[in-house]
Amino acid sequence: MKIPQQAKEQLAFFPGFPHNVASKGGQEMTSYLFLFGAIAAEVFATTMIKFADGFTKLLPTILCAAGYVLCYALFGKAVEKINLAAAYAIWCGIGIIATSFTSFFLFHERISPAGYLGMALIMAGCLLLNLAGTR
Repeated sequence: MKIPQQAKEQLAFFPGFPHNVASKGGQEMTSYLFLFGAIAAEVFATTMIKFADGFTKLLPTILCAAGYVLCYALFGKAVEKINLAAAYAIWCGIGIIATSFTSFFLFHERISPAGYLGMALIMAGCLLLNLAGTR
């Protein structure tokens, strides 16, 4: 997959984004797609836990288990080309925020100001790890 130079320049400022995507046939880009698929599957599976009501409802329980299997399968593919520490930080950081917003909008659960601060600190840590913490 060839990525136009202009697109690479626009995406280059994203932390953790591979700068040599075109030179390796798009393998890193594919790995990031696997990573974001893993995040989506994890958020879905975590949401199904809430619907499973203590794993007493069959369909949400099955969907939860399937979501986690898919999540780990995709994450395993992602870390074939992405640094494990960076991938895990991205996965956890985005997963926590996406799950928090899901709980707010879907279940009307509130997040305290301290909770928002905690999420900001998690994202700051993810950003720091991706910018300077991996080699």
